[in-house]
Amino acid sequence: MTKWGVYFEMDTNEWMWDNGTQQIGNDIPPLLFDTKEEAEQHAKKWNTGTALEYPQRMIDFWRDYEKQRAQRIADNIPPEI
Repeated sequence: MTKWGVYFEMDTNEWMWDNGTQQIGNDIPPLLFDTKEEAEQHAKKWNTGTALEYPQRMIDFWRDYEKQRAQRIADNIPPEI
């Protein structure tokens, strides 16, 4: 299933996926949309925002990341700092 995200230039030549927060980091999954139209609508909040198809390998990565994170919480393993 194709998912769409919003990619924007946060600073000169520094691009990132919109994660729906005010935080910058690689440990926060991006907001994903089911249709390009939804992503395009959300992209309007950014001057440089554009709706792009989100790579399936990244969807798989975040799904696995969340599974591992949930298991660490269940096993009462403290988060890495």
